[in-house]
Amino acid sequence: MGTFKPSFQLRFILLLIARVYLKGISRFHKKREEDLRKKNWSNQYENPQSAHQSAFLNLALPGQHPNPEVVVQEVHRKVYASLARRQMLQGTQKYQDSSCLIGNPIDDCWECDPNWPDNRQNLADCAIGFGQYALGGKGGEYDVVTDSSNDDAVNPRPGTLRYAVIQTEPLWIVFPGNMLIKLSQELIFNSCKTLNGSGANVHIVGGGCITLQFISNVIIHNVHIHHCYPSASAPKIKKL
Repeated sequence: MGTFKPSFQLRFILLLIARVYLKGISRFHKKREEDLRKKNWSNQYENPQSAHQSAFLNLALPGQHPNPEVVVQEVHRKVYASLARRQMLQGTQKYQDSSCLIGNPIDDCWECDPNWPDNRQNLADCAIGFGQYALGGKGGEYDVVTDSSNDDAVNPRPGTLRYAVIQTEPLWIVFPGNMLIKLSQELIFNSCKTLNGSGANVHIVGGGCITLQFISNVIIHNVHIHHCYPSASAPKIKKL
């Protein structure tokens, strides 16, 4: 009995069927992911208090992202488009008059809005990559950090950054001007918070810096975090 060798036409048809099948699976996963995300968002907006509670139950998608390559390709596409636009406009009057076309698709998204100080929460719509659907504190109240002190980690004073990040409701945290915050202990966040340092030069230094654990929907943008060291409560890593 001879060995069956499919013709070129048959191989082409099989390949076409496989591509259509995989494309159908991709669309199914994408629709299922979007439905789950919309349901999660609606629950958070209808009951912001539940956002913190649900963080312990639904930390991420149930498994890996169905199309990680597509996400990476989309990031590359947006970065390339932003850089190409910058290069095309260089030397023109529009480029000279604009302070926003820097070639970063995230910053170009929000900074090109002349009214961005009044529309800060639009930043949540500018994200790209795997974290593009994080809400942060969108839909919540604004909280202005007016006190750079960090004396009491257990009972922080209102107006401090530590007080803002431990609240249970969604908050969009901003700074009225340049600020240096020296931490004595790690800064532990709660869910649904945006730390937005746009328009100011904000530095968070020392302590265990920032801890994001068992929470969801956190956005940190335009804040300098450096000179961190392990806190006393942090687990020690044994060197092998």
